[in-house]
Amino acid sequence: SNSKMDARKFYAMGRYASSFGEDLKWYNFYKVEGDQDRFANIDYRILPSVGVGYWFADEEDFKVMIELAVGIEYTEYRDNTESKTEAVLIPRGYFEKKLLDNLKISEDIILYPSLGDIGEYRLKSETSLVNSLSETMSLKVSFVDEFNSNPGGSTKKNDYRLVSSIIYTF
Repeated sequence: SNSKMDARKFYAMGRYASSFGEDLKWYNFYKVEGDQDRFANIDYRILPSVGVGYWFADEEDFKVMIELAVGIEYTEYRDNTESKTEAVLIPRGYFEKKLLDNLKISEDIILYPSLGDIGEYRLKSETSLVNSLSETMSLKVSFVDEFNSNPGGSTKKNDYRLVSSIIYTF
């Protein structure tokens, strides 16, 4: 904004999940997240986690699930701030509803409360509209709100983004 860069953020995630139980509504998963946020003073953050989830509804036109994971979060800062390693609990909720033939709305909320520092947490909320263009291609527009209860320095607690993307499913 104002001809000056005010955001540079990267995020990557790898995940493996396996369903179990008689009706296969339960699943366990293993996940590794990594991110970098130049303006929040985060050189990199790595978060491996393991957890369990349950699908309340998993139909083509309506989906609802919750999950709970535990992980170890390692954060390396860009300045002289000491690196931090802490255990985190990761509850997540997901909802998706078909609105029209090719249009769906979804909400994905993930909480990252620290188990070592009560009252310190991060929250990520992503509200999306997804329009299917074909069986394998979709157009997605998302509003993302990331909140950090203790961002450090002069960093704001909330970070808002509007993201448009093309999705290829295989």
